[in-house]
Amino acid sequence: MNKTDKTIAIAAYLSLKKIGRPSTVGEIYKEINRLTLYKFGTPSESKDIGVLGLSIKRHMTNSRRNDKAACMLFRSIDGFASNTSLITIIKSAPRQIAITADLLLKAKL
Repeated sequence: MNKTDKTIAIAAYLSLKKIGRPSTVGEIYKEINRLTLYKFGTPSESKDIGVLGLSIKRHMTNSRRNDKAACMLFRSIDGFASNTSLITIIKSAPRQIAITADLLLKAKL
């Protein structure tokens, strides 16, 4: 997992925790921006959402990607890994990521 990918994944994790229910990549993106958890560097919102979706898919247990991250954080409710799928946090999300994310969220709010 590279540094940027990890940061996006943690921002997505924090957003889902704050939202409190399974959400689409677009909803997660809006929450990341609302909480200013991550600054995307692409020229458009649609590309930002694409980058976010890719990072989430790399950390998704039921993704079919060949380049999955070692750290699984998410699961797609419908079993698909699309930007319209509902994404949720897995119960077995690595403890250190969860602790770090919780501390960051408390500091942010």
